[in-house]
Amino acid sequence: MSTSNAQYAVHDGSYVIKLSGNVRMTLCAELDSFVETMLGDAEFSGVLLDLTHATAVDSTTLGLFAKIALGCAEKGQEKPLMACSAEDVLLMVKSMGLGRHFVIIGAMPDGDERFDASDLRNLPQIDSSQQEVCRRVLEAHQILIKLDENNQHVFRDVVALLEKEQQMGKGLS
Repeated sequence: MSTSNAQYAVHDGSYVIKLSGNVRMTLCAELDSFVETMLGDAEFSGVLLDLTHATAVDSTTLGLFAKIALGCAEKGQEKPLMACSAEDVLLMVKSMGLGRHFVIIGAMPDGDERFDASDLRNLPQIDSSQQEVCRRVLEAHQILIKLDENNQHVFRDVVALLEKEQQMGKGLS
């Protein structure tokens, strides 16, 4: 299994989030916390998701992408950019309805200082309890459902199970 990595850069309110490898829920705490901070930044002016080195993304990650898209819309921002060249990843993105909420490009823009790879830093590590991870995974799936009603059929059982786990005070089993 491929490892994953999450990095970011900020330049005058423009954010870049670079995800590499097999991006799974193991990064959800770091990514969700960063998205919350980014959307709460008074200087926030836009975001580009760089998935050009991602080999796979799971539904929790896609839910966090939906959170970014909806957050941008709520702030009156333009649609976020998504650079994605892997057909499998692009298919997942589009199948969840995210293609309507992002401007998708095939490669990172050249020559734009906002997207200079040398500025990238790793997302801060976050220690999360099983219950906290469960809450974040549940929220990500609820946002996916909110984004596109077709996702209701796909994730109805997952959301019901996560809600039950949360009510019982458990984390992900």
